[in-house]
Amino acid sequence: MKRVHPPDIPVAVTVLLVGSFFVGCGVSAQSRFPEASVAALPMPDPEMRLAAPARPPPPLPGPVPTASREKAACPADSIRIGAFCIDKFEAPNRKGALPLAYQDAADAQLWCEARSKRLCNEREWVRACKGKKKKRFSYAARYASEVCNDTATWRSPKWPLLGAFPKLRALGEAARLYQAVPSGSMSGCKSDEGVFDMLGNVAEWTARERAHKPGYGHVVRGCYWAGCFKDPEPNCDFRNGVHPSSFRSYEFGFRCCVGAIDR
Repeated sequence: MKRVHPPDIPVAVTVLLVGSFFVGCGVSAQSRFPEASVAALPMPDPEMRLAAPARPPPPLPGPVPTASREKAACPADSIRIGAFCIDKFEAPNRKGALPLAYQDAADAQLWCEARSKRLCNEREWVRACKGKKKKRFSYAARYASEVCNDTATWRSPKWPLLGAFPKLRALGEAARLYQAVPSGSMSGCKSDEGVFDMLGNVAEWTARERAHKPGYGHVVRGCYWAGCFKDPEPNCDFRNGVHPSSFRSYEFGFRCCVGAIDR
């Protein structure tokens, strides 16, 4: 069965709920999803939409030979941390853009691969979040409210609607729940090396590095705009590993890495 991908631009097309007319309109990066409309959520590039067969969730990255660990220049939109480079912002990795959401791990891996990158593993993600001083929070040793986008009022999801993806009603429900802010707009929400929005905003898929139950290939890091599910506040140590890699949730996004895989 052919894999269906979600859109690639957080607010690309607005479908007004008036009769059966579809009205396409551009929305600025500063805009939120309209309350009375259904907005298309984050479609891969045209060449990715033409990719034929369905593919299983990507495997965990394999070991990298020592010889390939030589430091190369990072892409301009990434920051070097040790042997790897990590995107400065959540995908689509542009300051002022709304982050992609409603993604599963295979969406994330495909998006990164199309840009000659890969999905970050959790060790890399944690290192980028904690910085050299190994802080619990990316911005400080102690939690500070509203430094990151992590205090939004929780909206109760209608899971049967979300499970109807890619139908329009599923996109509409994801749009209703979406409360991310433009990447980099919370100026204090950054790590020592300058990686933004690692806590709050959208939660981020990463490739699993440690053993855990139930043993899925990917885990989600960083919590999201309404905080954490169990921890009192979003922090660099929080990990959500209870979902399979194919799980698509309204608050799940990602960022990419490139370079030698940090083990």
